[in-house]
Amino acid sequence: MKSRRVSIDWRSSSRDFRSRLSSALVALSLLACVLPTRADEPLPEAAADLSARVGEVYTSSRSRTVVVRGELAEKPDATTSGTGAVLAPGLVVTCAHVVEDAANLEIVLPDGRRFPARRLGMHRTADIALLAVEVPGLEPFPIRTGPPEPGEWVLALGHPGGAAADLEPAPAVGRVLSTGYNLTETGTGRVYNDMVATDVPIFQGNSGGPLVDLAGNLVGMNAAISVQDGLAYAVPSARILEALPRLRKGESIETPPVPGRTISPPGASAARRAALAETFRPVARRASGWIVRLLVEDRHLGHGVILSPDGVVLAPHFLVEPYRTVQVRLPDGDIVEGLVGAVDHRLGLAAVRVARRDLAVPELAPRNEMALGRIALSLGTDRRVLGVGLVGSLGREVTREKLERLFETLAGFDLEPLSPPVDLSPVLQHDTPLAVGDLGSPLVDLDGRLLGINVSNTVRGATYAAPAYLLREAARELAAGRDVLPAPRPFLGLDLRELTTAELGERKVDGGLLVTGVLPGFCAERAGVLAGDLLIALGGSTIRVPEQLAELLSSMRPGNTTAVRVLRDGRSHDFRVTLDSAP
Repeated sequence: MKSRRVSIDWRSSSRDFRSRLSSALVALSLLACVLPTRADEPLPEAAADLSARVGEVYTSSRSRTVVVRGELAEKPDATTSGTGAVLAPGLVVTCAHVVEDAANLEIVLPDGRRFPARRLGMHRTADIALLAVEVPGLEPFPIRTGPPEPGEWVLALGHPGGAAADLEPAPAVGRVLSTGYNLTETGTGRVYNDMVATDVPIFQGNSGGPLVDLAGNLVGMNAAISVQDGLAYAVPSARILEALPRLRKGESIETPPVPGRTISPPGASAARRAALAETFRPVARRASGWIVRLLVEDRHLGHGVILSPDGVVLAPHFLVEPYRTVQVRLPDGDIVEGLVGAVDHRLGLAAVRVARRDLAVPELAPRNEMALGRIALSLGTDRRVLGVGLVGSLGREVTREKLERLFETLAGFDLEPLSPPVDLSPVLQHDTPLAVGDLGSPLVDLDGRLLGINVSNTVRGATYAAPAYLLREAARELAAGRDVLPAPRPFLGLDLRELTTAELGERKVDGGLLVTGVLPGFCAERAGVLAGDLLIALGGSTIRVPEQLAELLSSMRPGNTTAVRVLRDGRSHDFRVTLDSAP
């Protein structure tokens, strides 16, 4: 057994005081690709095949991936949250460090259904915990008993930073670097043995999530990440199967670990970036004619995208907000003055006008061809590939409050976000890893068509892009000097909380939000909703957890009339409400 030992600086679980990461962002990334090509050759078919295959595996794996969460008894109002993989009917595997200090455990399915979970056994040395759940029809992963091969593509699913509003697990893709790694975790002293090392970028909340091959087989369970080299580490499925008989019996397993040394190999990231640039150079060539650089006093700020032939450039608002004018380096190399103009506050974009005509503009990817789990590229000027990732959400709402909570988490790791916390809606979420100065770059598909403009970067591998299908309209409004304001938020006028796992059992329900207060003068009170009701549906869509309510309200506007369904004394009651504006 070989041992390449690396220090691990944080776990990839999400432990959150005041449940601050209960609704967060998705992190999804493809850090390396090694399909050889020359710059004058078309993009290899293998890249497109890989993109399609990843999408298929994600579709088959998402229903087998669950949120695992519980209460931390030693810290009031604190929770622990991670990910789990369905191992067998009635059994979910997750990391021991996610659940070892937790009570009132439960799993949450992508459709929002909540089920109590009972901890069976734990293998603390291997960081494995087995949970028993009673969920009819829960399909398990097929399990691969042999180790993955170095260079093999793998897909990780999980909930980085905590479950997002749509409860969908976030996909992240990369390659296996090696197996049999021994690792020592800095701070806790936890020792991991025989791990699978990958370049899949994961974050807090991914712990316990599945690592699968491109046949959809479970090859490991994500457990830890390394700050030094940006790598991820998974417990191999063979080790999980080895411990399974004892874990089923409820045993607590401790085995003498083999400590690892701490080293960080130089040059790995540079090699992956070089491979990326070479592989996707044909796409970068096709898309290079409409990307600009923004500068102030010859200092690089970021990028922008030409959206109209008569000189309208769109760029992240926060980059250009401090300036009346900026320097714009056009694709032909000329540097011209750009006048900073109106702002689209929904998308985080500002217009920069340049005195040029007949400029090249991008082809926009049709909205109906955007798909989850497909490969997307972030491009810079001079035909540079800044990063490659996967599209993880097609219409996410991001709030300033949510980002501020995430940034608090980053500060705990001495990490800084690349952009300030702002409200954004709707935006694409993807996992392209970007560096300082990369924002404003375009996100494109493998045909070089524009998917969006990168406007915000938060946790490890989580980047947000203003979607292409809104950019033409935004460019017209901004070119006319009209700011675009965010739409007012709808409001029901209810104070709500989740039911505890005990209350779920008592009421014989699988979810819902308890009405703890009805605010006077708002639509819920006018309709007849009462404190003590259980909110179970809005607009005909089931509500089991707060994330689902937030997702539904994000698609509505004040003045919309919709249906509210509640349970009261065991019977359902339907009301019609006309949504108010949030105060």
